[in-house]
Formats: sequence, structure tokens, C-alpha cells
Amino acid sequence: MNAPLQSEITEDNIKLMVDSFYDKVRKDAHLGPIFNPMLDGRWEHHMPIMYAFWSTVLLASGRYRGNPVRKHFLVQNLKPEDFDIWLELFRTNLAEIYMPETADKIYQSALRIGQVMQYNIFQKPIDKGWVINGQLSSRS
Repeated sequence: MNAPLQSEITEDNIKLMVDSFYDKVRKDAHLGPIFNPMLDGRWEHHMPIMYAFWSTVLLASGRYRGNPVRKHFLVQNLKPEDFDIWLELFRTNLAEIYMPETADKIYQSALRIGQVMQYNIFQKPIDKGWVINGQLSSRS
């Protein structure tokens, strides 16, 4: 039997959201091969960081102190279109946990975060002239 859908965002259901989502990412035919090699043997360390990140985004807890753009900039083989796959999987995951209005509120936050990350990872280096002949320049 499935748990009832949540209308409130709490630390407990953020943990459930993150755990169930990253379980899907690990198993996903497209996203798994991108993230599993980088996080192999480190998922247990990564998950509390993700709880803190989403707690900060959704509850303004201030628990997250990292730089997600920099971390994702280092992900090998990450492409702009991977964000669409990530977002669709995230939306599906939200629908399993939250009432539609709550899921949409969280999804809108994820969408904005995805847009900012895509710009900073893929477009900003070009705009700033950090890319020369398709390669990142050592200038920054």
C-alpha cells in the first residue's frame, strides 16, 4: 500500500523525495552511467548533502553550504539535454510523494535550479571567453 500523498514539505518527506529520486537516478539507463561512476562508493556521503540542499531550497533551512554548479561542472559526459531527463524523472518522483500543488511548487524550484546550472555549466564559459576551440581555457 502506498503512503498518502503529502501536501506539506517537511524534512522527513524531503529525505524520502531525495532517497527515492536518487534510487531512480542510479537505475536509470541514461543518468545512471553519468552519475554512478562519479559517486561509486560515495552515495552514502552524497545523500546527506542532497538532504541539506533540498532543505535549504524548500524550507530555507540554510543547512546547505556547497556550490552545486561547481560540483556538476566536474561531472564527465554531462550534456544540456541530460537536464531534461533529470527533470522529467524528478517530476515523476514528486508525483509519487506529493499532492499536485506541492509537487508543482517543488518542480518549479527544480526547473529554475536546472536553468541556472545549465547556463553556468554550458553557456557562461562561452560568454566569458573561457572556451577556446571547444575546450575550456585555463583563464578564468
